[in-house]
Amino acid sequence: MSLVKENQKYPEYFRVADAMSAAAMLFPTWDAGYAKSLVADFDLPQKRRIKKLSRGMLSAVGIVIGLASRPHSRSSTSRTSDWMPLRDRCSTTG
Repeated sequence: MSLVKENQKYPEYFRVADAMSAAAMLFPTWDAGYAKSLVADFDLPQKRRIKKLSRGMLSAVGIVIGLASRPHSRSSTSRTSDWMPLRDRCSTTG
């Protein structure tokens, strides 16, 4: 199961690429190619510090991690449910 938290905290120095690398180490089913594709789809700047991202981009980081971890089921908190149509589209690809 993957849970996308709206208020997920990352280390101060983390960049988008660092979050993806950390997720790859944490999730045995991590799909690096899918993550890379989603990062591109969301136009996430990989070298930008997470703390400098807009709320929408921060949500996108969580969604990428949630989807690329390839869980058997997914859950989200609060506003991330607005992304469900995209999640459904992404779940049928890759």
